Amino acid sequence: MNTKLIQLISTISKFEPPVTAKKLGLALNVSPRTIKNYVSAINTKYAGMIKATSQGYEPDTHAIKSFLASQSPIVSMNSNERVNWILTTLLKNTGPDKIKIDIDYFSELLFISEESIRKDLFEVRQKLQHYDLHLVTENSSYTIRGEELNKRKLFSTLLNQEFSANLFNFTSIKTFFPNYDIDNLSIMIIEKCKLFGYSINEYALLGLIIDILISIDRISLGKQIDVQPTHCPDLFGEREKTLATAILYDIESLFSISFNQAEIFEFNAILANCLLRVDYQNIDLITVNQKIGQSCTQLVNILLSDIEAYDFIDSKNPDFIIKFSLHINQLLLRIQQNTFTKNPITQHIKFSCPLIFECAIDIASRINEHLKLTISEDEVGYIALHLGSMLIEQTGNKIRCILISPAYHNTSEKLITKLSTYFNDSIVISGFFSSFEQVNLQYNEQYDLIISTLPIPNHAMTDSLVINPIVRDRDISQIKFKLDRMMLDRKKDKIINDLLKISTPDLFFINQKMDYKFETKKDVIIHLTTEMIQAGCVNSDFQEAVFEREKNYSTRFGQIAVPHSMKMDAIKTSLSICICPKPINWDEGDVNLILLFAIAKEDRMIFYDIFDNLLVLLLENQNLLTILPSQNFNEFIQNMKAII
Repeated sequence: MNTKLIQLISTISKFEPPVTAKKLGLALNVSPRTIKNYVSAINTKYAGMIKATSQGYEPDTHAIKSFLASQSPIVSMNSNERVNWILTTLLKNTGPDKIKIDIDYFSELLFISEESIRKDLFEVRQKLQHYDLHLVTENSSYTIRGEELNKRKLFSTLLNQEFSANLFNFTSIKTFFPNYDIDNLSIMIIEKCKLFGYSINEYALLGLIIDILISIDRISLGKQIDVQPTHCPDLFGEREKTLATAILYDIESLFSISFNQAEIFEFNAILANCLLRVDYQNIDLITVNQKIGQSCTQLVNILLSDIEAYDFIDSKNPDFIIKFSLHINQLLLRIQQNTFTKNPITQHIKFSCPLIFECAIDIASRINEHLKLTISEDEVGYIALHLGSMLIEQTGNKIRCILISPAYHNTSEKLITKLSTYFNDSIVISGFFSSFEQVNLQYNEQYDLIISTLPIPNHAMTDSLVINPIVRDRDISQIKFKLDRMMLDRKKDKIINDLLKISTPDLFFINQKMDYKFETKKDVIIHLTTEMIQAGCVNSDFQEAVFEREKNYSTRFGQIAVPHSMKMDAIKTSLSICICPKPINWDEGDVNLILLFAIAKEDRMIFYDIFDNLLVLLLENQNLLTILPSQNFNEFIQNMKAII
């Protein structure tokens, strides 16, 4: 079957029916008329697979599920995923089972044209250059040429990206390396580390095991590292070297391979990034400063001062300060020794907690500003984990409740205890009364909800809920439903109000609709920043500051880009919105929506709220596809209301 038809079948299965031709066309970057032709072609071959109704298309779920199960999973890949798949395929194509790989091979497996394959191969060559590797043709077959160590680094990066996009655990690693005893390998490493007085966190362990398995696999195929390092920094003391030797000895026995001196050095360098030897029970704020030294302590104090500006992070917590200080110290040592730690959940953190990740980028940029050291995105992910561990519970987001119930024996105390136990994260009980009249006479504070065991008068102006004096499961469910509804309404109102506060129709654009046409990321940034400058929202140096932010870390989140300045010095906090029906390339991926933020310092909490809530909402593909058809600012706001 034609690739486009397969893509349509795959795409329609991801939506709640009925689905309009316009929405499907937007998802596949084709016109609604083309979608109708595709559906007709599909139904000609598979009668009734997609039913047309007045509201849209309704797929036969069972028929589509069976069809997709019979297809290759690589059919639905985007361009970046295809490039990574091609690289992985080429890296694995070695040894006695090596096959011929040419354009026809890729075109047939990927269900795309030769022209598309040639475009992907151009991107493949671009990525290979970052690792000093080259795509060459030998006997009419593509292969990767370069140093073995560089091939392994690329392979490790590809696998970490692959696993990061999904649930990253030992099960996912076993799927990729089914022929190796991964359970015994992990147990052996953990036990050896304990024996020598070291610990290793789960994320570091997963990354270490991936690198070990790549080495085992390559050595088994006769591909060993044969280039000795030009300089060998003393990463380990004697104890650490003995630990590394012990682990390697067990690996050689377990997998029947042998490591040469270059392999041993490389393993030592990888292991150096994973080990942690700190007794947290016997370290305090004074001893931690002695351990990390004066210069690192000064840097940490600067960073902690910056973190104080984030009202939602408890930067004064001693446990946080100790662990954060030790992490920054280890980070600086790794950078100075030119060694790196992979973070298998970087992308997951970035997409699920965009605000925390952005705060971590601020910290990394601050380190770069003081020490001129570049912090990798994986290291940013680890900083984000530390920041996320100290999130402050925002009591202001809770529903303020008053309880009304007759004071009979200790039933009132039991009611308060039960509600506090079940709904401590959702409510604040701000008052307890025996009658509604008592509330009117004695209580002047604001509240959001009345929970009562007595009937509520019809003239009550506040949301209310009547429950049984003896609270049962049904009452708990009723309260939960009410609280969820109120929290959703509150969130919806806040997002929309914040959007209306910082964005206007004059800062809303649809690419290629009017007299402007953006082809590149640079085009978009120049146009949007120029409009903000002319509108008096920002100073003249804002455009330069946005481009400076883009140099350091990608602002792309899936199909959304969120460019902004690192400085909160806008004249007026503003948001410029640009919809791109035809996606624009943005940092090795395509985006359909650009949200340019300019932030004034006094409005930083508005920015934090809207940045986090808006991104989390729009990162769900179905929500994004609801937003993209918006033809003007008012439609954008209405569509936003629909997805919240």
